[in-house]
Amino acid sequence: MMARSWVVGAVVRANPLAVLLLVLPLPACRPESIGCLEGMLAHAFGRAAAAAGHYDRCIGGALPTDAWTRLIHELRAAAHASAGNHDAAIRDYDLLLHFRPDSAANLHARGHALAATSQYEKAIDDYTAALRIAPEDPQVLSNRGVVFAAQGRHRKAIADYDAALAIAPGRLSTLHHRGIAYARLGQYAQAIADYDAVVGERPGFRVHVNRGLARAGLGHRLAAIADFSAAIALGGDIDVAVYRRGRLYRELGRMAEAAADFTTLLRLRPDDVDARLRRAETYAAGGDFGKALGDYDDAVRRRPDDGRIFARRGAVHASMNDDRAAIADFTRALQFDPNDVDALRDRCGANRRLGRLDAARRDRDAIYRLVTGWPAAEPDAGADFDCLPRKQTRLIGQSAATA
Repeated sequence: MMARSWVVGAVVRANPLAVLLLVLPLPACRPESIGCLEGMLAHAFGRAAAAAGHYDRCIGGALPTDAWTRLIHELRAAAHASAGNHDAAIRDYDLLLHFRPDSAANLHARGHALAATSQYEKAIDDYTAALRIAPEDPQVLSNRGVVFAAQGRHRKAIADYDAALAIAPGRLSTLHHRGIAYARLGQYAQAIADYDAVVGERPGFRVHVNRGLARAGLGHRLAAIADFSAAIALGGDIDVAVYRRGRLYRELGRMAEAAADFTTLLRLRPDDVDARLRRAETYAAGGDFGKALGDYDDAVRRRPDDGRIFARRGAVHASMNDDRAAIADFTRALQFDPNDVDALRDRCGANRRLGRLDAARRDRDAIYRLVTGWPAAEPDAGADFDCLPRKQTRLIGQSAATA
């Protein structure tokens, strides 16, 4: 009985549907309740929550003291985990480990469930206990590395990934995770080497995105664009790839392509104000002030309490020689942040162009006080003064040099 149940368990964990072929012909393995078979069938077709309910009826109040009951408890725990009910899975594994504390498989599985609920230290304890029983298991090593990485302990994560790869050099998921850890540490060249190995065997959306991010981190913009383009072609949740490629196009001065990417992103996420602001900035940088103004108008409607948007729209109004509208926007921005030196400087310039010299001087003096801590700039005559005086510019440069 125990041997047959062990075989059934191994098959169920690999493919729950296949177990029906084993259970039905073997009377000794047939469960006492039809609920077990219903659970296996539901599990096979991805109905994990329903499967857990069937296993409940099958188990009743039985404790996992024999091989068959232990198997059904394990299946129920796996079904709970698949359904996202990790707390219930943990309770099942607690019970299983009470009766059989030396089960590396159940320690590993409970660790996985604990990690899914962000109980990282407990998960690490379970993975470590499992490794004391089965020290050569690359999957446990890799999963512990993932939890270390989730805690920001990337060097410890890399040590676990290294150990896992020493046992199983071809584990692509571990290579990918190690690449991510290297990238988090800013070691982009090592990250790219791992991503290259993964792409060479199994190109995929996520690894292309991650390699693109690492290449961008090294300043290899064209290579990064190629990766983001490959990710977009593969399909999936392409938002991040489109966004990153758009940013790189803009850095390269390819404004039309950048704007096209931000337009694609807005089709995917029409309420994304940040994407709309990126497109507005791109339009403005390319001299298409009308389209930029339209995007800023929309952004202001969606986020009316963000002074930075008013400041950016004011700059576009100024570029369109509409200084009155620019002043209104800079004034609104300064209501949110009275210490916004850029908005003060730009309003100063707009006031000066309109001949409002007293208002311009007040803005100029406010900038001076903010940057130097001195009460006012040097007096000047007429309209011939800078909104950002040379003396102040030198002071700013000295402060930056000594910071």
